[in-house]
Amino acid sequence: MTVEQVVAARVSRRSYLPDKLDGAQKARFETLAARMAAAGVRIGLAEDGAAVFARFGKSYGMFSGVHSFFALIGRTDDPAAGEKLGYFGELLVLEACAMGLGTCWVGGTYDAAACPCAPGAGEKLSCIVTVGRCAQKRGVKEALVYRFAHRGTKDLEELFTSETPVPAWFLEGMQAVRRAPSALNRQPVQFRYEEGAVSASVPDLAQHRDLDLGIAKAHFALVAGGRWEWGNGGRFEKQARGHYGLQAPDAVDALLDMQLAAAAKA
Repeated sequence: MTVEQVVAARVSRRSYLPDKLDGAQKARFETLAARMAAAGVRIGLAEDGAAVFARFGKSYGMFSGVHSFFALIGRTDDPAAGEKLGYFGELLVLEACAMGLGTCWVGGTYDAAACPCAPGAGEKLSCIVTVGRCAQKRGVKEALVYRFAHRGTKDLEELFTSETPVPAWFLEGMQAVRRAPSALNRQPVQFRYEEGAVSASVPDLAQHRDLDLGIAKAHFALVAGGRWEWGNGGRFEKQARGHYGLQAPDAVDALLDMQLAAAAKA
């Protein structure tokens, strides 16, 4: 799947089949997670995640059949930890989608104490992302939950500001942002284009908006091609060639190369 195809195809899934991830899939996820660790985040792949949804009070019956998930763990002394986890976690989500797997960001309706990927000293478990094979069509309950959680999507013009006409690559990036997941589908991230410079910000970093900021930045960069400064209001450095039309795994690898190269220089 190309970058634009995988961005368009990704939807949140909450009901999973009993099939487990195969060896090639696990190896790819583990390779990506090991590379992402260079940015100061820890992403663990749990393969027996049923316990985190065992309590009805935690999951409210919204998830079923969960076997595998990513545990997103950041450092408590890193002010950009939530944003980084949103950014790198969404790259794993889109990689999973390219493999034909379903995913869902889960911020609070799970039992953190039952997570096998426990945070260490100076670390915090921020959220998890379920991953696995799903039926081609949603069941009735899953469809109802999806409709409730996706009651409206903002128009493209509501997601950015600019006092001048914007280039095609910027609009392509913003179309990808419009399809990005966010907590309660609030889409709080605002982009600004000004004299060729692009920045992204949220009103504040509470209530998972730091994750939303990272997720939106990942969608934009994956299509537009370039790397971001971390931080609320961080700027985007456009590369000569965007990723539009590239196969999704190639684009993810290219994006990681750019983002981690910037981290190594910092």
